[in-house]
Amino acid sequence: MQQYFPNDDLYLDRELLKIDKEIELSFERTHEVFGNSRRNFALWVGTKISGPIIWIRPNWLSDQLFPDGVMNWINPGRVVTISTGHSNESLWAAEEALRSGITKLVVLEVTTHPTLKSIQRLNLAAVTGKKEKKNLAICLLLTPENGGVQGVESRWSMAMWYSSGNSKWKLTSCKSRYIPPSSWKLESFTKKQLLITKLKT
Repeated sequence: MQQYFPNDDLYLDRELLKIDKEIELSFERTHEVFGNSRRNFALWVGTKISGPIIWIRPNWLSDQLFPDGVMNWINPGRVVTISTGHSNESLWAAEEALRSGITKLVVLEVTTHPTLKSIQRLNLAAVTGKKEKKNLAICLLLTPENGGVQGVESRWSMAMWYSSGNSKWKLTSCKSRYIPPSSWKLESFTKKQLLITKLKT
């Protein structure tokens, strides 16, 4: 079920990363992305920030990030990959990265859903990074299947739009504190640039 909370006073002073005129992500919070193009979403967000990107993933995943694919979006040298052997190690690494102030974007790939307490700890680590290191950061949680992690600030679906010609995707805002339920068609028409069309609901 899609959710939208347009009048929550707690979010009036939140600093937002503007991805497009209608697509925004709140700093100091964890956002969930699912769908077969969830990694593309993370790379797209990476084009909107500067500096290194910390990408944390389980070491048992067979698919890898390849520079040839990454470079269509960002310089592969910006991506620092951390492979972990346990989900608790992944969560700990994400917390430390957010707390350290060394990055504005932490991408955390998981195979099972973290608990509400784990999400709260990630958010607190990002808040600490802002207070102690003067750094604004976002955590993107890439989840399998249909998502549904409790406590995330927003939830997104990104999937391939199967057609001939340029690469296309469908992006859907499934849950957000500041964006009403919406979907967009994203089309790659030049390197690192997307044509974005809002779809009728």
